[in-house]
Amino acid sequence: IDAPPNRVGYIGPQSATVKVTIARRVSESKFAERPVEIVGLPGAVANPRTADVTVIGAPEVVRALRAEQVIPQADLTAVKGLNLKETPHGSVSVKLTVALSQAETEIQPPSVTVKW
Repeated sequence: IDAPPNRVGYIGPQSATVKVTIARRVSESKFAERPVEIVGLPGAVANPRTADVTVIGAPEVVRALRAEQVIPQADLTAVKGLNLKETPHGSVSVKLTVALSQAETEIQPPSVTVKW
């Protein structure tokens, strides 16, 4: 706090505590209608077949991404209680994920129905 002008004085404390938060700048980019990849069972089909992915992260990371790197995946091997060897036909709702190590993602729709 600056000193008061001549003939003026502070009433009370003459110092202050200031808290400053420094955060890294983030940017986001939307990758529309990316084809859903099914992991764990060849020939399975996702419904819907595409998803919109919004990538959020450091500007240099987001700017360097190409659409081919943004792959929404439905991993059947990660579904608890599902044994693909014992279930020759069926369907299951699977949460979508995108494997990006230096950015976060938001996926719409968040899950798909996989039929085999």
